[in-house]
Amino acid sequence: MSDIPDSGVVALVPVRTNPYRLNTNLAPVDWKRLREAVDPQGEHIPARNLVDCAFVIDEFRPVESTLTAEPGVFYWCRCHDQDGKVFNTTLGGRAVVVVLESFDRLRAAYKDAQALGDTARTQELEKVGANAPIALTLRFSTQGKYSGYYYLD
Repeated sequence: MSDIPDSGVVALVPVRTNPYRLNTNLAPVDWKRLREAVDPQGEHIPARNLVDCAFVIDEFRPVESTLTAEPGVFYWCRCHDQDGKVFNTTLGGRAVVVVLESFDRLRAAYKDAQALGDTARTQELEKVGANAPIALTLRFSTQGKYSGYYYLD
């Protein structure tokens, strides 16, 4: 047992503010509803359901795959369809990844030029489409080593 009394300790030693603590006096919120309100992701649609569909990628980021013995990369993408409906998907396969890696490098060059305040370079990169949404149609070919492969049209 401690000799420190339970009451009055906070007055003696103020409790440090924790910037990560949430207000437990509030009712919990549903994370999906909150996420959609703050940073819409839309419904997840598997790539196989998007074959021969035209859509626009608004955001994409590389994710390292742990599903195979050989490490690889696929891309998580937030997209919208021709009606403006937001959804997300994951795109992979060599033919798709090569294209998205190119756009990723273009976006990185754009962000670097912005960070350096290089207006001329930023404008030059904007003219070639850096940092712009990507319009595409996802295709699937039944050729190749496996059951087939995705590519962008």
